[in-house]
Amino acid sequence: DSAGAFRLPGVTAGAHRLHLRKRGFTPRAFDFEVPDGLGPLRLPAVRLAAGTPPRVTLTGTVVDPAGELPIEEADVAFNGAVVATTDARGKFRVEGVAADWGSNVVEVRRIGYAPMTDEVWVQEPVTTFDVEITLHKLPVGLPPVVVIADPGQVAGRMRAFYQRRRQGFGHFLTREEIAQRNTTSTTELLRQMPGLSIRRTSSGLEIPVIPQGGRVCSPKIFVDGLPQSGSIDLNSKLNTEWLEGIEVYTRPSDVPPAYNSSGAVCGAILVWTR
Repeated sequence: DSAGAFRLPGVTAGAHRLHLRKRGFTPRAFDFEVPDGLGPLRLPAVRLAAGTPPRVTLTGTVVDPAGELPIEEADVAFNGAVVATTDARGKFRVEGVAADWGSNVVEVRRIGYAPMTDEVWVQEPVTTFDVEITLHKLPVGLPPVVVIADPGQVAGRMRAFYQRRRQGFGHFLTREEIAQRNTTSTTELLRQMPGLSIRRTSSGLEIPVIPQGGRVCSPKIFVDGLPQSGSIDLNSKLNTEWLEGIEVYTRPSDVPPAYNSSGAVCGAILVWTR
């Protein structure tokens, strides 16, 4: 509690180990024994020293249950931030990721598959976790969609999409508007958005940029709310038939606070899949 005191009822007689953790402090653990027939046991005060967050190394494989085929270009998120993308063998590896003491969430997403989450428990300053994640394909046939004009009646994450669209900040494309553009290129959709341009890199990758005077600025990109690290190949990763909506904010002041925690100085692009 606020005095640093705690009480654990129902502890049985015998040997036990007590773990103490708090974010920003180095965890401690010690053994103690509860004698048989003893009343409440008062432990001495335990000091926690300030410490840096633990670091983890994540390795693993993402597979399809059909013959355990590897899944390429799946995003691996750790506590909500994308930290790795699987290669052609479905494997990933990332080192030195800042973690929380105790429970941490690993989430894997790939367009066309249902997302999968797993939990890892961190109790050492440096830990390596090796995980295998199986993603299951979503049904190919999609049920008919009823478009409701009132955003208050739209359920799920798209409710916030329509609320932001109603406020008038940024530029939006709905699923129906995307279909009307009649293109399979996600970057071509973005090219048609006010204030955005598409630049081709030396490797042939097409990336969205925002012209600012004599230079260009790369906006932050989020897919289903998850930030994407580095340059993302939007055309291979996001088929336009999978898209539910797009939001483009070319001015930092217009970016919704939930997607501007670290300062989206070049604006942001939010892509939502079905």
